[in-house]
Amino acid sequence: MGNEKVVLVVGASSGIGKSVSRRLATLGVTVYAGARRTKRLEGLKKFKVHTTYMDVTDLASIKSVVHKIIQEQGRIDCVINNAGYGEYGIIEEVDIEKAKNQFEVNLFGLARVNQVVLPYLRRQGSGRIIIVASSASHVSTLGSGWYGASKHAVNGLTEALRMEVQSFGIDVIQIEPGPVKTEFEHVAIQSLNHQNSIEDYKELLQDYQVFLEKMYKNAPSTFSTVNDIVKACLIKNPKKVYRTTISARLLPIVRYIMGIELYSKGVHYVIRYSGKNNRTKKE
Repeated sequence: MGNEKVVLVVGASSGIGKSVSRRLATLGVTVYAGARRTKRLEGLKKFKVHTTYMDVTDLASIKSVVHKIIQEQGRIDCVINNAGYGEYGIIEEVDIEKAKNQFEVNLFGLARVNQVVLPYLRRQGSGRIIIVASSASHVSTLGSGWYGASKHAVNGLTEALRMEVQSFGIDVIQIEPGPVKTEFEHVAIQSLNHQNSIEDYKELLQDYQVFLEKMYKNAPSTFSTVNDIVKACLIKNPKKVYRTTISARLLPIVRYIMGIELYSKGVHYVIRYSGKNNRTKKE
C-alpha cells in the first residue's frame, strides 16, 4: 500500500467525473471511479484508475464499493460526489415520479454515499467530501424548477453537513459550476422533448429550449471546474466553496442586486427574446 491519496469519484462515466478521475490518476493519486455505465469507464484503466459499478440509488452497490476500497487500501481520503442529471420542463407538466427520481439521484444519492463513507472518515479523523453542486444551488429559472430545487436542497444539506463533521477533521467542499460543455445538456434538452402537453406553455417551453441550446453552445469547457476539484482534493487548506465559472460567480450577485421581482422579469424576458429572435430568423 502506497502513501498516495485514495480518492473515490462517483459519477465518473463522462464529463467532469471522468476528467477528474484521469487528472488525479496522472498526479499519482489512487483513484476509484464509480458509475452505472461501466463500459464508459474502460478508457480510464490505461491511467491505472480502478473502475467499478456504482449506482447511487442502490445502497448495496455503494457499500460494496466502499468496502472494497477499505479492504484494498485501508482508507479513503476524499470522496467526490459528482453523480447527477437535469430533469427539465415546466413544473406543472413534469411527472412527479420523474421529479422524485431527480431528487433520488441528485440529493439522496449523494446522501447515501456520504452516510456509507462517513464512519470511515470519522474513524480516521480526517478526509474530504467534495460535492459537485451547481450555480442552480442559488438561482433558478423557468424550465429548470425541479433541477434547481434539487440543487438548492444539496446546498442546504452541504451547509449542515459541514458543521456536523468539522470537529472530526473532515472538510466538506461544494463545487459550483455554471453551464459547462458536457453531456449534461443533452439529457436536459431530451427531457424537454417529453414535455409540451399543455398548450398554454407550448411557446414558452420552445423559447426556453432555444435559450438553453444557445447557452450551452457558448458555455466554457470543464477545464476550470476540473482544476478546482483537483485543487480542492489535494491542497492543504481548500476553500469551502468553489464557484468555477464566471456565470457561477456573477449570477447570485446579479440576482441579489436586481431583487426577486426584477430578476424574475429579466430572466423571463431574455428567454422569450431568444425564442422570438429564433422565430424571426426562420421567417
